Amino acid sequence: MDALHQDCHVADAALAGQRLDAALAVVLEALGQPVPGLRGRRRLLEEGRVRVNGRQASAAYRVRQGDSISLSPALPEVFPDPADGGEAPRALSRQGRWQAFFKPAGWHSVSLAGGSGRSLEAAIPSLWPEGSVPPAWALLQRLDARTSGIVCAAVADDADGLDATV
Repeated sequence: MDALHQDCHVADAALAGQRLDAALAVVLEALGQPVPGLRGRRRLLEEGRVRVNGRQASAAYRVRQGDSISLSPALPEVFPDPADGGEAPRALSRQGRWQAFFKPAGWHSVSLAGGSGRSLEAAIPSLWPEGSVPPAWALLQRLDARTSGIVCAAVADDADGLDATV
């Protein structure tokens, strides 16, 4: 068996009829792999790292008894690298309790367990002007990794103030 399909699980009657993104939790556990949340499992599918009967399948695919579900290695990063002249996230305008950031295509909005790639969330502490990182902040929305745009963050002096702002 080649390395690409070394981790393979054959769906039984219990998995039949389930959406692939849901069934993937059982499959990953059976293969002894870490089981991310639903968003993380969907990311694995979007990245093409899960194959059903040797082919890429969508999250909505309904698993059939006897389907061979396998994990493949990570795909190479296809997004531009800021070190190679690609865009990087940056802080934009701040208005009271709100801070706007630019998120370029190729960056995730937030860091997720099991996810690969760069995230705006991880970069934000370095985007504030020197010494002005607020004690509490939270992103208010997310953008798809392939989408560039403006992401807003709530800013506060403490966790209670952040909860009240959000």
